[in-house]
Amino acid sequence: MEKKRSKSILPGEKIVIVDDVIATGGTLKAIVDLIKKLGGKMAGISGFIELKDLKGREKLRDYKLHSLIKLIKPVTAKEVLETFAKNIKKIKKIDLRNFTQSSNRKALFLF
Repeated sequence: MEKKRSKSILPGEKIVIVDDVIATGGTLKAIVDLIKKLGGKMAGISGFIELKDLKGREKLRDYKLHSLIKLIKPVTAKEVLETFAKNIKKIKKIDLRNFTQSSNRKALFLF
């Protein structure tokens, strides 16, 4: 019998958030707050691109945070998209099985 997966967050469930761009951290912080309100536990946050000048990492300092690409100088949206496009092969190789092997763990993809 196939195990039915719930689309909601269950109390005690470990959650990994995966986002395309970590900028100011405001959206991710709001999502973390909602997960915690629902009783979920944060296992970590991962982003493909981190815009370091916007200091999103500071808002998320209480959580494990990983980014694949760190852009240090101020960038335009076009530059972010170009960087994303150049690195898409690396992004496709990311293996989230370590985060999602447990039955009480989910990954939330925000892109």
